[in-house]
Amino acid sequence: TMSTGNISANLVRAVATTGAVIIVLAVVNNRKKKRPHHAELATPRGYTAVLSGLHLERGALLGNPAAESISEMGEWQVGGHKADSKGNRGMLLWKPNVILKPFQSGARGLREVSVYEEIEFLRENEHGLKHLHGLERYLPEYHGVIHFNGCEHIAFTDCTASMSKPCVMDLKLGANTFEEDASEAKMRKELAKYPRQAEAGFRFVGTRSFVCASGAANDEYISVGKKDYLKVEPEGARSVLRNFFTLSTKCRKSQLNFISAVVGMVDELVGIFVQQTRFTFTSSSLLIAYDASFCVGDGMHVSHEVVVVKLIDLAHVRHAKGRLDASTLHGLRQFKSLLNEVFEELKLKASFGG
Repeated sequence: TMSTGNISANLVRAVATTGAVIIVLAVVNNRKKKRPHHAELATPRGYTAVLSGLHLERGALLGNPAAESISEMGEWQVGGHKADSKGNRGMLLWKPNVILKPFQSGARGLREVSVYEEIEFLRENEHGLKHLHGLERYLPEYHGVIHFNGCEHIAFTDCTASMSKPCVMDLKLGANTFEEDASEAKMRKELAKYPRQAEAGFRFVGTRSFVCASGAANDEYISVGKKDYLKVEPEGARSVLRNFFTLSTKCRKSQLNFISAVVGMVDELVGIFVQQTRFTFTSSSLLIAYDASFCVGDGMHVSHEVVVVKLIDLAHVRHAKGRLDASTLHGLRQFKSLLNEVFEELKLKASFGG
């Protein structure tokens, strides 16, 4: 069963007591010899919130659901760490509309929570909002931390909960996916995953698309994972995007309107990242989703319930210290350019009745 239980007891489990400060400092000290600049485990405002237990107070507001309301996401999880035979935990779905993400190992879980707590602090006061430049609109709706099944989970609203046929894409953003103080071994490992990451600015992690074809079952869908996408060269990215927006609906107007809506949102993100100098989003992902059950015709408004773009996976976020996040900005610009190419291609095809 799930329980937020007594807050003071949970503070111990969720790294939120005075004693936990010693643990966190020990993590920093253990890494100082090899990684001298790795002292920023968490952003200051968010770190204070974590130590005070605010993240658990947020989680307590969600209440105590029945055990049967929790299930593994399984194939519905297109990216991120998944459950496997090695004991790794995957994301959970708390019905009807909450995603539970297990804390990542080491300092990553603590940092991710502290980043969300800092963003909440900035959102809640008018002076703080100026540092975000609208970025808060493209982040998951955060609900704090909940202890379940022996570990802490970060709780978010499932942005696809209202969709009948959610088609989802996860792509890793940035010219590089390792932190500037990463070890040589970590750098080599990340570069080996996708050698053309710097050039492309992003790589596909996973997709799930419903099948809209004669004879296909109403709930039939195709999932493609990161192992397959690591083989995709930048030249093949256009085909991946084209399939993502065309496999699930025969409505050509919907295809164009879905892509146009995503282009608009990514363009807004580009505008945000040419201004915000608060954070760097190393190794974060862009989540894109649309509801294939909608046929969006000319002049129809594509709402944020039909098409969603979110910046997720904040475990490697650092303070930018007044600098632009050039790596993420490069990825956003490259992805926007590719989206525009696919849009023009499909628009031309539609004009000839294709």
